[in-house]
Order: sequence, then structure tokens, then C-alpha cells
Amino acid sequence: MSRFSKLSHVLWHCQYHIVWVPKYRYRVLTGKVGFEVLKTLRVYTERLGCEVVEINIQPDHVHLLVKVPPKVAISKLLGTVKGKTALQIFKQFPRSRGPIRSRGPDQIKGSDSLVGQVGRHIICAHRF
Repeated sequence: MSRFSKLSHVLWHCQYHIVWVPKYRYRVLTGKVGFEVLKTLRVYTERLGCEVVEINIQPDHVHLLVKVPPKVAISKLLGTVKGKTALQIFKQFPRSRGPIRSRGPDQIKGSDSLVGQVGRHIICAHRF
């Protein structure tokens, strides 16, 4: 099996290592919440035509290695996955205790991701 995938006019291999954290890096991704995040991430990445290569959910952050076709924008993938995951978590666990309940739906949906940071650093490095 080749590591490359094929669309009608292109042979591609686009893998992204995405890291995102809950707001204030609270340790809320444990137990049933972590399992629900895992399940939701797999479902929504597959709906966009992407393939999860590796996933690792820690109590305070998520590592996601995903194979994304060129026709899917990374911003669309992250917006969909993080937004739908947050909505699903708060639907499944409405009476959760602690910071996950008191902060609202933006708790799970982090403010930025490593993909944007890496891109900015590469651009700055090329300027020098």
C-alpha cells in the first residue's frame, strides 16, 4: 500500500499534527469525557473525508495526526471538529462539575492550534 492517495488530478500525502488544548489547560479530558472526545473526533474527521492516523488524548490536551485531502482546508477541519466536539460534550455531560460546566461551550473549544503557530514561525524564519 502506497503512502500516497490519489484524486482525479493529483497524487497527495498531506498529514498534519494538530495539538489543541481546553481553555486554561484544565484537565477535563478524562474518563467518559475523554472517550466521548475520541469518538466524536473520529466521526467528524471521517465525515470531512479525512483519515485519523493517530490520536492521543491527554487530560489537558489532544494530539491528532490526520491525513487531509487537498480539497479540505485545515481551518474548516479544525473549526468543524473542535466546534462539533464541544457541542457534543456539553450535550452528553450537561451537569458536569468544575470548570467544564462553569465556562460554557468555549471550554473545550480552544482558542488556537499549533498549525497556525507553526506557519507563522516558518514565515518569520524565511524573512531572516
